[in-house]
Amino acid sequence: MAHDAAGRERMKARTADAAGILATAPYAPGSVAALFAPLPVSVGIARVGEYDHDELPAGLRLSGAGARRRAEFAAGRLAAHRALAAATGRGHWPARTATGAPDWPPGVHGSLSHSGTTAVCVVTAAPEPGPRIGIDIEPLASAAALHRARHLIARPAELTVITRSPAPPQRAVLTLFSAKEAAYKAAPPALQPRLSFRAVALAWIPGAAAPHRLRPAHGLPAALTVTSAVVADHVVSAAVHHP
Repeated sequence: MAHDAAGRERMKARTADAAGILATAPYAPGSVAALFAPLPVSVGIARVGEYDHDELPAGLRLSGAGARRRAEFAAGRLAAHRALAAATGRGHWPARTATGAPDWPPGVHGSLSHSGTTAVCVVTAAPEPGPRIGIDIEPLASAAALHRARHLIARPAELTVITRSPAPPQRAVLTLFSAKEAAYKAAPPALQPRLSFRAVALAWIPGAAAPHRLRPAHGLPAALTVTSAVVADHVVSAAVHHP
């Protein structure tokens, strides 16, 4: 979620490398869609390596990217194609915006995330301005590496909550990291360039232990909420912002 997108990708790459070979995540689209309730969403899931990057439409293919990046990108676009087909009845390969994000069709809001083995896309059909949504998936195997980087992810008040939480500290940091990633994607576009992990704070909403529900405590719109849960071998976070 840091405004330095390259730095964010480097952090995620380091945690994935530290985890070694990540297990696959064979979870059903319904388990992801449930985290956005009551907002109706359509979900597409693809495994990295399932679709050949060179089979993408010519205008979508990446140039100069490494094999890993190409494979993850192809999986993300395949997940988006599946989510859009479920939502609209018509498969669609979203083009790229100037920032590299998917260019969603009119009347559709969406979000993508990948973990190194799996790509997930969530879309919702709504007229403008419509709700903004964000999805993030993080492998449970990355928890230890993220915990070592907790001072780059959490503000002091968040670290205090994590220390006092009955939940394992590594899992709490992983949940916070994933929730902030999802919140960044659901935040207003004009706000996103000013956001970083330490520029925003989330607070756990008291209630059931799982799924976890978080709300903005600093730096994000009050109308934004995040729900996080363990799904198979990932933490999955779903953010919704109603303008």
